[in-house]
Amino acid sequence: MQLYYLSLFILLLYYLFFTANMLVLYPQTRYNRKEVLSVFKEFEMEVLSALVENKILMSAVIGWTVAQVLKTLIHLYFTKSFVAERLVGSGGMPSSHSATVCALSTATFIQFGAGSYEFAMAAIFAIIVMYDAIGVRRETGIQAQIINEMMDLFNSMNKELSREDKLKEFVGHTPIQVLVGALLGVAIGIATMNLL
Repeated sequence: MQLYYLSLFILLLYYLFFTANMLVLYPQTRYNRKEVLSVFKEFEMEVLSALVENKILMSAVIGWTVAQVLKTLIHLYFTKSFVAERLVGSGGMPSSHSATVCALSTATFIQFGAGSYEFAMAAIFAIIVMYDAIGVRRETGIQAQIINEMMDLFNSMNKELSREDKLKEFVGHTPIQVLVGALLGVAIGIATMNLL
């Protein structure tokens, strides 16, 4: 669902950018609505085509997708129940954050080399994301679990509490989840750059 809204938002930004450019570049011209829509569709197709042909972006997207599907299948195997939230949710094995940023970094390394600023930026971004997944986000998940247990305890004592939904406990990752996600991302980055 989040990806759907993000896609709509990006298309809206492109539309606004395109319209603003048309008005600034040709302020005296009267626009035929069909011509404007036709040019917009052509521009939209060029942008979408460029995004799909971007191997670095596609390796990151494929890394995230594969990790999320694997995470859902692993959760299904261990709990014997399908939870659709696992397809887009954070936390769990493997880390889709690590898979995404490592696929991005690996593809950038292959495309631009170790000495490039593009790789330097992608590598630092990957390190920060993985550090955050293990550190802050993992601690947040542990705190959420403890608070949820406290709320259950209060509820079992028949205390009246205005309780919202339980806090989300799958937030961060263990070091092994991050490592597996990173290895998955590197493998996907290499495969994407060599196969696409």
